[in-house]
Amino acid sequence: MRQGDPALDAGWAAARVQIRALEDAGHAEDAARTEEIRRQDQVPHAQEALAEAEPRVTEADRELHEAEAAAVTAADELDVAERAVVAAARTDQERAARVAELATELQEQNERAEAATRAAGEAHDAVRTAEDELAAAERAVREAEEAAREAAEQEAANAAGQSGSSQRGEGNPASNGSGSLARRQSQRNRARNILDQARIDAAAADRAADTARHAADDTELRLGLARDAARTAAAGLTRARNTAATAAETDRTAQAELTAATAHRDQMLAARNEAQQALDALTGGIDDALAEQARQAARQRNAEHDLGDVVALLETRRAAAGDGTAPLTTGSLSATPAGWPAARPARR
Repeated sequence: MRQGDPALDAGWAAARVQIRALEDAGHAEDAARTEEIRRQDQVPHAQEALAEAEPRVTEADRELHEAEAAAVTAADELDVAERAVVAAARTDQERAARVAELATELQEQNERAEAATRAAGEAHDAVRTAEDELAAAERAVREAEEAAREAAEQEAANAAGQSGSSQRGEGNPASNGSGSLARRQSQRNRARNILDQARIDAAAADRAADTARHAADDTELRLGLARDAARTAAAGLTRARNTAATAAETDRTAQAELTAATAHRDQMLAARNEAQQALDALTGGIDDALAEQARQAARQRNAEHDLGDVVALLETRRAAAGDGTAPLTTGSLSATPAGWPAARPARR
């Protein structure tokens, strides 16, 4: 080759530019293919990591749903238990109030029964007094009857031995005895009437005392039943509170388990998403590498075409200048022939 020929120099410069472009594109294509292979080698591991993460997310979802159901059940049971405590407390208060009411009523009825018993005792005292007064009146009547009989006998004896005037003069004692007997009999009748009324009053007082005592006994019985009911209500309230305490503890446990299950599910989901993102990054990188190989192959084809044009022109000029007609290489300088690369199948 002759030095100083501007046309040949320009041709050789153009050829070198195209050769460098062809060489650069070949190296870039090889680098892109190497990157594709590197990423393809990582795909099985990423797919395995994603495959392992998926069932973990499914299991975590199942556990979360179970924890949610358990939390709902525990909350419902706690609500029922708390409402049972309110109802039991109300029943306990009502039973205690009933006991207090009956206790007050019993005290009042006992006082009335005691008063009625005292009244009955006083009525029987009045009967005994009336009986004593009647007995005294009857004795007075008998005494008066005896005195009248004696006076009559005396008068009869006097009549046989004395004159009529004497009989009239001594008739006054008999008349006086008759008046005294009538008074005694009247007093006896009055005493008998008083006794009869006293006995009626005493019987009424006895009935009143019995009624008051029966009422007190009935109230005492009802008080005993009310106290039994109050003890039952108090025991029911204690059980309701214990049940509510257990339900509250169960609810707290269920809420804690729900929180843990939610955190675990979120952790598994994040791991799955991370594995998916890693796989997507690999496949995206593979797509980028394939696109880069296609771009560099196109560059090689263009550079090879342009180099062919430059070499043809340069050979023509060389022939005209007498430098010979030896052919110049114009093929791809990449490790593999230039062409549109096909996506490699994922390695398993």
